[in-house]
Amino acid sequence: ATLPNGQFLADEPTMAAKESLAVSQKQSIAEAAAALITAEDFVYVDAGTSTLAMVRALNGPALEAHYVTNGIAHARLLAQKSCHVCLPGGLLRPRTEAIIGAAAVTKAFMGANGVAMEAGFTTPDPEEAAVKAAAIRRARQIWFLTDDSKFGRIYPAVISALGDAAILTNRCPDPKYGQLTLVKETER
Repeated sequence: ATLPNGQFLADEPTMAAKESLAVSQKQSIAEAAAALITAEDFVYVDAGTSTLAMVRALNGPALEAHYVTNGIAHARLLAQKSCHVCLPGGLLRPRTEAIIGAAAVTKAFMGANGVAMEAGFTTPDPEEAAVKAAAIRRARQIWFLTDDSKFGRIYPAVISALGDAAILTNRCPDPKYGQLTLVKETER
């Protein structure tokens, strides 16, 4: 499919296929994100491979936080780590293993398929975008965990504007993003 701006929209890969992409970048982003979580936090963790890497990296006081996630793999791993975890009700989207269909949240760690200055944070699925937008509205601090391959990509469903959240990435390809929102990089 072609988007209105002329960019090509490829078929969305499955969760399993995405896990093998940008592995080292996701790991560095995940470790930095996990370090932001304290024992007192009530955290929303979005479904996705970068956020799953963050759950894998959780240790120490972060294991005492309370978590809400719409990711099946995320919930399983949080439970295996003996964390407090809640799942929202809704439909299970097989392709991304996300529950689509929610408490005051101190921090939200989100995933996106695309990040662009003109479009913000985007994803191919409108229903998944709606769930992400609802989680963002309930959070005080929002972080999008995005590796450098996501920048400049635009998908049809907008999650939020760029200025609504901070970005945690391995490397930001354009310093102009930092003029529009907080950007933290794990590679320097």
